[in-house]
Amino acid sequence: MSDEKSISLLSRAWHAAVVFLGIAVAVWIAVKLILEVWWVLVILVAIAIAVSTLIWWRRNRYW
Repeated sequence: MSDEKSISLLSRAWHAAVVFLGIAVAVWIAVKLILEVWWVLVILVAIAIAVSTLIWWRRNRYW
């Protein structure tokens, strides 16, 4: 194996490791934020369900 190929392999390995680490950190931050504001998400989902149910009910009421 020539030096260029080994450097290229090492470079690709480092690149893959950095990408994997970046993804892991992003997922960790996202999970931490979701756990801190889970109640906001629950309220938003409840509002979305209520609004969609109200729209569905008003559309079907005239049948």
